[in-house]
Amino acid sequence: IVGEFEYDGMRFKAKLEKKFESRREAESLAEELRSAGTGRVVKASYREKVVKPPEPLATVELERRASRFLDIRPKRVMEIAEDLYQEGLISYPRTDTTIYPPTLNLRALASKFVNWEDVGSYVRKHILSRSRITPRQGSEDDGAHPPIYPLKSASRNAVVGRFGEDGWKLYDLVVRHFLATLSPPMLVEKQEVVVGVMGVKLVARGLKVVDPGYTSIYPFEKPREAVLPYLLEGDELKILRINVVRAETRPPPYLSEAELLRLMKKYGIGTDATMQDHIHTNVKRKYFRVVRRRCIPTPLGKALALALQEVVPEALMPEVRGRMEASLKAIAEGLREPGEVVREVKGRFYEYLQRLLEAEERIAPILMNALREVYSPSERSPGSSLRTTSSASRRASSSVD
Repeated sequence: IVGEFEYDGMRFKAKLEKKFESRREAESLAEELRSAGTGRVVKASYREKVVKPPEPLATVELERRASRFLDIRPKRVMEIAEDLYQEGLISYPRTDTTIYPPTLNLRALASKFVNWEDVGSYVRKHILSRSRITPRQGSEDDGAHPPIYPLKSASRNAVVGRFGEDGWKLYDLVVRHFLATLSPPMLVEKQEVVVGVMGVKLVARGLKVVDPGYTSIYPFEKPREAVLPYLLEGDELKILRINVVRAETRPPPYLSEAELLRLMKKYGIGTDATMQDHIHTNVKRKYFRVVRRRCIPTPLGKALALALQEVVPEALMPEVRGRMEASLKAIAEGLREPGEVVREVKGRFYEYLQRLLEAEERIAPILMNALREVYSPSERSPGSSLRTTSSASRRASSSVD
């Protein structure tokens, strides 16, 4: 149930935070509320909140933001970033660091952009005018490379002419992100108004940008405003209409590439140099497709996941891959012996393989049907065919042994 109210010429909507199983029940209550004619403010809250600028850019975050804001695939992001680096436009793009080193002259870098595109006046007024520039800092330092930042100013025409439109978009993101980390925070006001009508409470929530801060040059994070009128408890409101809105419960959306990268980093799957390659490999093998930034499983991907879930559910757990990669990192740090780790990992996955082989007759037809559905005849190499053979499986078993 959604109500529209008016106070002193200002209108806004509030809704009942209860869902009805039957439309008849909702319509009955809505009719009662309409008959009231007026409502009264029982709560009015307006709280300011400081929103900090983003942390300096590391590789995975660059891939995430380019996917989310620019709709550029992670693998393509790194290809472009490498080109921009080779051209001397940005710093080395493969890094886990989110802390600017004290040796980096942030003021000098920001000064290079006083005449760049539409940010010049902002840089002079909000960054260079301060006696001391205090950037937003992260907490990670890989000890090898600083965060990603721009090295010099370049015009749009120059970058597009050399690297294309996507090249410009990525360079523009790096520059604006760097300047945002040097900028003041954004200040927003979170608003909430609760309207009482015949004992029923309808809630309206709004947002007002009080000071845009860093979002003045970093529009990717500028929120959409929905401003409510300023009211006091006890204010009487005129009811303009009360409507019943039909809505269906929807399943959660598929993961976006940006969300997938965040989860891979969380579970320790891949490195800044390999995460986008893992995603590309899954797409290449037709386990999922990327449609409108979302990772959509194919019939093959679903069939494989369901088969593994039934036979070897551990293989689907991100922690398993994360522990394996943590062990490899421990080798590099001198904390574990290579032979020990290899024996441990091979032993675990050999046990997984044995369970799959035992279930081969049951799951193979399911996977073969999915393969036929995903791989059309035109996509198969000449002379190839899709067959199940026990001998192939046995060879896989013996190779692990």
